[in-house]
Parts: sequence; C-alpha cells; structure tokens
Amino acid sequence: MKDSFFRSMTWLHTWVGLLTCWVLFLVFFAGTAAYYRAEINLWMQPENHGSQYDANADNQQLILNGLTSLAQQAPDAESWWIYLPTQRVPLLTYAWSDPAAEGQRFGDYHQGFINPATGEALPKARESRGGDFLYRLHFDLYYMSVLTARWIVGFCTMFMLVAIISGIVIHKRIFKDFFSFRPGKGPRSWLDAHVASSVLALPFHLMITYTGLVTLMFMYMPWGLNTQYGDETQAFYSQWKPIYQTPAATGTPATMLDSQSLLSTIHSVVGESPLEGLQFDNLNDSNASVTVKIAPEHSLNQQAPW
Repeated sequence: MKDSFFRSMTWLHTWVGLLTCWVLFLVFFAGTAAYYRAEINLWMQPENHGSQYDANADNQQLILNGLTSLAQQAPDAESWWIYLPTQRVPLLTYAWSDPAAEGQRFGDYHQGFINPATGEALPKARESRGGDFLYRLHFDLYYMSVLTARWIVGFCTMFMLVAIISGIVIHKRIFKDFFSFRPGKGPRSWLDAHVASSVLALPFHLMITYTGLVTLMFMYMPWGLNTQYGDETQAFYSQWKPIYQTPAATGTPATMLDSQSLLSTIHSVVGESPLEGLQFDNLNDSNASVTVKIAPEHSLNQQAPW
C-alpha cells in the first residue's frame, strides 16, 4: 500500500489499466464493428449484392420457397430456420443444422439465400464469416477455446471496472477538470484530454463494462445456480425464459404439415403481425415444433417475441 488512500487509488488505476488495455482495445474495437455485422456479412459476399429489399414482397411465397429449398437440401436436418428479408439483409435466408455428432454440443450449421425479387436460390457464396467473425472475436477472441477466451475477457472486464471506479475516486474535481484543457503543456495536455474523454463517455463505459460481466455472470459465479439446481442447470434457463424452451424429440416418426397448411395456421395465430423468421425443431418427429418470431420494429422490446 502507498502512504495514503489517494496514492493507492492512483497506483491501482494506473496499473489495472496498463495491464489489460490492449485486450480491452481489441474487445471494444471488434464489438463496435460488430454493430454492422449484417452489412459486413453482405459486403464480404459480393455474390449476394444483386438483391434489393422490397417492403411489398410476398412473404408467404418467400417462406414457401425457403421451405422447398430446405426440404430438397436438408430433409434429415435437426432444425430449420427461415429469416425474411430486411433492409439490412435484403435476402431470404434459410438455414439448417445437422444432428450433433458424438462429443459435439451442436451439429454443423449451413445456410443458403434466395433472391426475393425472383424467388430463385442464389449460388453458394464464398466462405466468409464476415461481421460474425468480429462479433465472436469481441468475447470469444481467437485461436483458443471459447471457455478460456471468456475467462480472459471477463478478467480484463473486471479490471476495467476497477479502473473506472478508482478513476472516479482519484478525480476529486472530476467535473471541473472536465472543462480544463491546457494545450502545449506536454503530458499535462494529454492528461487533460484523458480526463475530458473519460468523463464524456463515463456512463457508457460503466454500462458496457457492468453488463458485459452480467451477461456471463453464471459462468464467472455459478455457485448459487449450482446450489439450487445442481447438474440440472438447463432447468433454470427453461424456467427463466420458458418461451425459448424446445420440447425434446420423442423418436416417434410423424408426418409434418404441408407448407400451405402450416402458413394458414401461423396466420390464424399471429394475424397481420409482420414476421421476422421461423424456427423448426425436431423435424419429422411427433414432438416437432414451429416457433414464429415477430419483427422487432413492431415490439416495445428489442428482443422480439416468439
């Protein structure tokens, strides 16, 4: 410890920032760029550039086209997805996942695209993770296991939270210093710029740091969850968000509804609400299910209802 609390906080603020700043810079850069992941994905696949968004497109026909493509390309898949075109992604996207192999948590994921103007499936685009790479990079890093990466990012995030709080403590005149800028004073000028930019973005830095930790809180601090649920942690998530609970397959074969009957049933349930996508689970099983997602711009919550 230093000879005073103020000097201790200054030392702590300096060193926790220096030790983790480069990892945090990468995390913030990749996370900021990931806000444009849809646009980057499209840009990285020029084969799909010819599609144009049409707000008046026949979505029912597009869904039928997607179901036809899925039935042809992935009849034995575990799950299907269909995402309707948007201004950011002017394509109908259909996707499927294969059954997970032994030792895998999830099966391989595949996707294809349909031009909404012509209804025709587009040729396979070049392999590119595009903006999805940046999205995963900002909390999964790269060239290492996901679990290790998330512990590293969580450790650095905790250090950043400590740096923010200690920075507030050591600046006794934080708002007065915010309006102080002395150009041409060397390190003093750089420190003034540091204080001004820090105070200006302080609410954002606090929010993004705290919520980043909360997002993975059950990974970093699992003891309460384990005490209550033991090895059945999935039961907690099913109770927390039952709307996302998918029934398990029974293994009993069953014939799925034909596409027209399915669309009629969906229309009778959601009415005229605009759709964002459909998810099909446990295909050709007696416990098959279809989940419908409403477009988020027509919801008060960014997490659009299913």
